[in-house]
Amino acid sequence: MTDQKVLFPQLFLRFAIAVTMLSAVADRFGFWGENSVWGNWGNFEKYTKQLTFFLPEILSTFSAYTATF
Repeated sequence: MTDQKVLFPQLFLRFAIAVTMLSAVADRFGFWGENSVWGNWGNFEKYTKQLTFFLPEILSTFSAYTATF
C-alpha cells in the first residue's frame, strides 16, 4: 500500500512539474506576451538554431519542435 504521507507530496510535485513545462510551452507560443523569454515561436527557433549550430538547419528546426513536444 502507498503511504498517505507520501501520496500528497508526490501528487503536488507532479502537478508543479507539469505547470512549469506547460508554462514554457505557452511562452514559446507567445501566450505570455513580449516581456517573456522568447515571446514567439520564431524567436524560439532562432535561439534553438544558435544552440544547435553544429546541425544542419532542418535538424535545428526539428529539434525545436522536438523540445516543445
